[in-house]
Amino acid sequence: MIISFIGNVGFCKTGEKEKVLLAFLEKAVADTHVCFYLRESSSFDDFAYGVCKKYKETHPNARLCFVTPYITESYQKKVLSKVRKKYDMVVYPEIEEKPLRLALLYRNRWMMKTSDFTVAHCRSKSTKYQANKKRGKRVFIL
Repeated sequence: MIISFIGNVGFCKTGEKEKVLLAFLEKAVADTHVCFYLRESSSFDDFAYGVCKKYKETHPNARLCFVTPYITESYQKKVLSKVRKKYDMVVYPEIEEKPLRLALLYRNRWMMKTSDFTVAHCRSKSTKYQANKKRGKRVFIL
């Protein structure tokens, strides 16, 4: 099972949100193998990483996977060397033909497309999450 986490800026972490997300993970994942697709660009991403790491402490079948938008040499030196210490693996989506300036957008789309679940935080009802639901994907709005 793959669960991706995508949220925009302006997220405020609370203990209640953490409890809700941990309860969701317990119910959705149970004892199956799970790979958490995570990013590193917002307060929601930091929150999602913390919750997934906490979940992994009691569930050995969980993996923390950083989905990188770039594989350039400079990005690998700057970011990926630090990220590799925090995550079990680094995943690069098949977006190398896409313009570099749109890599974040295509990475996020790839994450939602390849995931069984997308956990999202958004301020308003986003059409991208609605489109995912129409494709038969499961979306959990936090």
